[in-house]
Amino acid sequence: MQFTDTLIRSYEKYASERESSSPDEFKELEKAEFLQQMKAERLESILEIGCGPGQDARFFQDQGLRVLAVDNAPAMVELTKEKGVNARLLDCYDLDQIGQTFDAVFSMNCLLHIPQKDIRHILSLIANRINEGGLMYLGLWGGEDFEGILEEDLL
Repeated sequence: MQFTDTLIRSYEKYASERESSSPDEFKELEKAEFLQQMKAERLESILEIGCGPGQDARFFQDQGLRVLAVDNAPAMVELTKEKGVNARLLDCYDLDQIGQTFDAVFSMNCLLHIPQKDIRHILSLIANRINEGGLMYLGLWGGEDFEGILEEDLL
């Protein structure tokens, strides 16, 4: 898929910048609230889709959860593994290759890259990875009617 290849090149290009950047406060609050809900429901495992350099996956692991983090950019997967997190190189179009289910799924600003024509399919793949009664967090940037890769992210 051309858009996926272009997206991967963009994330590879900015991997070190993403690794060294400070997280946005609102994202930290969202993540903490999701964790609180997971703990209230006694959920123990989480799949992070689009893990980037692994800060969120490491946060969940440090809170005692079993984590599998996936990303389609090799540099991001390596940065996540360096944090001691179980991470796998996998595009969200291939989530059916994961042979297990999870109590929760967390995806912060990843699925915004999925073309509208494919979103139902991707959500179906995700639903098949969530245990009955499980939770999903889906964070998306908003405010712009745009589909594709931003020009400044192109190589």
